[in-house]
Amino acid sequence: MRKPVDGLDEETIELCEDRRRARTRMLANSTNDEIRSDYNVINKAVKKAVKQAKIKALENKTKLIEKNFRENKTHELFKNIKELEAKPKKPVMALKDATGKKTTNSSEILTIWKKHYEKYLNRTFPRDEEILDNIDIPALNNDQFDIEKEDVVKAIKHLKLKKAPGHDGVSSEALKAGGGPTVNVLHKLFNKVLSTNEVPSEWSKMMVTPIYKKRRY
Repeated sequence: MRKPVDGLDEETIELCEDRRRARTRMLANSTNDEIRSDYNVINKAVKKAVKQAKIKALENKTKLIEKNFRENKTHELFKNIKELEAKPKKPVMALKDATGKKTTNSSEILTIWKKHYEKYLNRTFPRDEEILDNIDIPALNNDQFDIEKEDVVKAIKHLKLKKAPGHDGVSSEALKAGGGPTVNVLHKLFNKVLSTNEVPSEWSKMMVTPIYKKRRY
């Protein structure tokens, strides 16, 4: 639900109702270009009216602050300033479970997501467990698989920028800016992984951020 805007007159409020009705008609007739055009016209008018109402409300609050300052009404002055600079509250996340029940409880939301990913991600696929036993793998010296520092430098150079970091919080920009010390640490780490056949536990973790996408008509 959107936060109501202070200072809306009756004409603008009625216009908002017209937009709501126009949107309902558009959703019921998604292929009708004329109905969609009517909604776009009303929607544009509402946005303009609401923008003007916000500007007017801000001007009124500013004048009230100036008045309180002149009249030395300290309590009202700081109260209005606090209201003016208050940050908008983040919307509360709501999620439906498998039965369609909606909840805003954070622990219940985590449980719903856990069940969702357990259902769709943690799957076992049919595979032949003995196929590798029938393949002749020549014995190779582990030294043949050593990673050179030039390989690490080349890999860092080809990292894409402006990408979300993983669970460790290290971004591509940080790796590129690390220079020689970063290359030395990664070079030592990668070769240790190859020689011991063990990977850091952090590599088995990932971050999943659900992103809401509006339905388009």
